[in-house]
Amino acid sequence: MSVSGTQREAGEKWITDFYHLMETFDFGKWTETCLAPDVAFNFTNMPPLKGHEGVLSVFGQLAGGVNRMTHELNDVKVLPDRIMAASTVKYGFVNGEETSMKAFAILHKGPEDGKAKRYDIYGDFTPVLQILAALQAKA
Repeated sequence: MSVSGTQREAGEKWITDFYHLMETFDFGKWTETCLAPDVAFNFTNMPPLKGHEGVLSVFGQLAGGVNRMTHELNDVKVLPDRIMAASTVKYGFVNGEETSMKAFAILHKGPEDGKAKRYDIYGDFTPVLQILAALQAKA
């Protein structure tokens, strides 16, 4: 199944807005705006999480350690029931370090739906988590 040009544009705008809001680090507003309250959240190889609390438990780990995050969209596919985005994510840390990684997200929502019912993220977050762990060890 395919989507119309208008639906594709709506989906591309939604994913761009999704990442821009995430990059503000206002994760409460981001989850409320973009994700259903009972969102199913799958983050790499972790056990599945549920709801805004599950999403915030993962993204909350960035607080205090990451002061900059940007997503460069490399490829976006808008389908009738999901938006898939491949991106390069760049992180800046409070100690001046930087790292980047490739990530792939699948957001289960129609192109004109307001909120995703499921959010899957795939990528190797090891460099990000190592820097965060080193920052916490120094604190």
